[in-house]
Amino acid sequence: MKAIITFAQPSPFRQELQKRVDKYFIDHHKNKRDAISMYLKAITMIVWMGVSYYFLVFKADSALEVIVLAMSLALALVGIGFNIQHDANHNGHSSRPWMNRIGGSTLDYFLGASSFFWKQKHNTRHHAFTNISESDDDINLSFIGRLSSDQKQYWFHRYQHWYLWFAYAFLHLRYLYSDFQRLIMGTMEGKRIRRPRGSDLAMFIFGKIVFFSLAFGVPLLLHDVTTVLLVYAGVSLVIGLVFSIVFQLAHMIAETEHPGVIESLPSEWAIHQMQTTANFAPHNKVLTWYLGGLNHQVEHHLFTDISHVHYPKLAPIVAIVSRESGVAYNVHKTFTAALRSHYLFLKHMGRS
Repeated sequence: MKAIITFAQPSPFRQELQKRVDKYFIDHHKNKRDAISMYLKAITMIVWMGVSYYFLVFKADSALEVIVLAMSLALALVGIGFNIQHDANHNGHSSRPWMNRIGGSTLDYFLGASSFFWKQKHNTRHHAFTNISESDDDINLSFIGRLSSDQKQYWFHRYQHWYLWFAYAFLHLRYLYSDFQRLIMGTMEGKRIRRPRGSDLAMFIFGKIVFFSLAFGVPLLLHDVTTVLLVYAGVSLVIGLVFSIVFQLAHMIAETEHPGVIESLPSEWAIHQMQTTANFAPHNKVLTWYLGGLNHQVEHHLFTDISHVHYPKLAPIVAIVSRESGVAYNVHKTFTAALRSHYLFLKHMGRS
């Protein structure tokens, strides 16, 4: 049986950081959740998705219109994933549990992934054991890619810095079957998981009905099977590529640490998050708005239950406390710099 991973005891760094962040919210009379701008963003993303879907399914009558509207729909769905479901499933969208549940369910209805299983994979495993091989499922790509020095190396990994960019696009397509596989088998990435029961199971089933109706049922009433499947595949590939790249630029880069299989860590949890996470393009306001603050990944990992609209203001606090405590604060000033770092990381892991 796999041993439980343990972290060192909380450090002065974590205590001081929490104190200053709490002081920021008190001094500025701000709520950690329920920001008006969060709700406005949610409305914007859903309207964007609805308009794109309507014109794509009911109005588009040329190949160019289909391509443009499919791209618009894909980017709107990505926006929902970053700005609504992500915060809500971390209980960071609202102080009201029922609001977070509604926001989290947009993952089920519109993106086709189970929020019940997503929270086990993302909240429990990725955030608790970031970049730790065999514990953080997000860095285990099976044999396709090598993202940790203790993962088995195959000859074709020498070329992963080229081909993995294409593989990333297929991330979203697997949700057509993976959630059903998890429900039936009771496992995720080879590990036992909780199955949904009661209201969670009802939500799982209802979410799948809504998603498959929107993705295939309604379009098939108006268009042929081939067109519907091709458009769905195109939308899904864009979603998968964007989701994957944003995650990889925050963790799978040359500057972050990758502890490998380990049972005890010398660092406490907050410092571990600093060591395994990085920000990118933090001053790009457009990117910050669209990505739901996930280019401020360090702040997100330290304060998952705080709405992402506060991350840009928390970042200077984290930077100051990190500098005072001698803790590294990983950040790439631009998106392209982070892309280059990820490319070099893949190349190194494929050949080392």
